[in-house]
This record gives sequence, C-alpha cells and structure tokens, in this order.
Amino acid sequence: MRGEIAMSEARTAAFAAHAAARDTNQAAACAAARAASHDAATTHVAGHAVHAATYAAKAATYAADPADAGANTAKERNWQFQHLLDLGDNH
Repeated sequence: MRGEIAMSEARTAAFAAHAAARDTNQAAACAAARAASHDAATTHVAGHAVHAATYAAKAATYAADPADAGANTAKERNWQFQHLLDLGDNH
C-alpha cells in the first residue's frame, strides 16, 4: 500500500513461505511460515492479515512447552492487539 515493495515481489515471497510450510514436518515452523506467507500476501489482499495473525498465534502455541502453550498464545494475541492499537494511534 505504501509502495515499498512491488506486488510481484510480495507474491514471490508469499509463495516461497508457503513452500517452506509444506516442506517442514514441524508444526511451529509450518505455522510460522504460513504466517509469513499471509503477511506478504496482504500486499494485494488485506484479508490475509487475519490469517497471518492466526498462524502467528499457532506458531507461539506449537513452539511452547505444552504447559506454557496457553500462556504463549495469550501473550502473542495480546501483543497483536496492542500493536493494532499503536498503529491506530500513529494514523
């Protein structure tokens, strides 16, 4: 939207991240790659942002010790919410 990256570059990055997600058998790595892919895809479709956030929370969950998974997910979602508020303050 700000013209900092061409849509073709973002699309290439999104496809590469999706490929990385398919190439791993580790849940946290897969979710992180999918988060990156959807983040890059927001260049042409803003609706991908919600998927990026969801996959980032999943990555935090999967990367945590099972006893800490809920807390890690909450921490990630809280960070996302605060970041949205901060972005709103800057515009």
